[in-house]
Amino acid sequence: MPLPVDVKHGTEPTLRGRIGRWLRRAAPPAQRADEHRPATPGVGELSRSYWSARSGSRVAELVSAHEAAVTHPGRPRANPAFSEALFVELMRARQYRRAFDQLSDACKRRWGSAEAFAAAQGSGALRFLQGVRVKDVRYLDEWRDAEAGCTYREVAELDVEYTLGSTSASKVVQRVVHLVPDGGKWRSVCHPVSAA
Repeated sequence: MPLPVDVKHGTEPTLRGRIGRWLRRAAPPAQRADEHRPATPGVGELSRSYWSARSGSRVAELVSAHEAAVTHPGRPRANPAFSEALFVELMRARQYRRAFDQLSDACKRRWGSAEAFAAAQGSGALRFLQGVRVKDVRYLDEWRDAEAGCTYREVAELDVEYTLGSTSASKVVQRVVHLVPDGGKWRSVCHPVSAA
């Protein structure tokens, strides 16, 4: 069998076979000019339509919350539930320096450095963290972080369940957490524990 023009002599037989099979693959059938295909909406449009039709479902609520965040000026475009899950997964993976990058600027200043943040995580309860589930997202026009002594605008307030422990004995802890807009992204609020 003659080699395809693009293949040089001395090429490995398996590579020649792959290239030959690729060149011989069937071309997709051409659409006839008189054939009419209805326009298909994009996947995002189909998904939104499908889930929006299920007004009682939890997914519809999440879609609505996500779209509210996307269209509201002053709020980051990302989904705050995803941002919280990312922060938790970085902490679970002990990627503390990367998790530090997810903090608000005020929190970073209070920690002082990524090294100080990482050093404080080894003995905390987060080492027993198994997972996170964001149950609800609300958007607040304003929220005061009493611990940092500052007020944020356009804040995401999340009802979150954290699973702590081991697979044989786990406990679910419910918390209300806040994510603040900072640099076009949702940032976590996690302060150093104050010495009493």
